[in-house]
Amino acid sequence: MKFFRSFLSELERISDYSYTVLKCCFWLSVLMFCISLISFTAAKDEAYFLQMSIHKSMLEAAPTTFCSGLIAAVLCDLFARK
Repeated sequence: MKFFRSFLSELERISDYSYTVLKCCFWLSVLMFCISLISFTAAKDEAYFLQMSIHKSMLEAAPTTFCSGLIAAVLCDLFARK
C-alpha cells in the first residue's frame, strides 16, 4: 500500500506532456479492451473467425499499449527534467 501511495504522489510531479502521454495511452488501452469485449459478444454471426481474431488481437494489444505508454511517459519526464 505504501508503494502505491508513493507512486501516486510521484505521479503528481511529472511534467504535463508526460501526464498527457500516460493519460492517452491509458484511455487507448481501455478503448481496445472495450472493442475486444464488443467483438466477443458480436461473434455469433457469419464472420465468427474474423470477430474472434479481432477479439484476440485487441485483448493482447491493450496491456502492451499501456506498458509502452508508461515507458514513454517516464522517458519524456526524464528528458524534460534534464
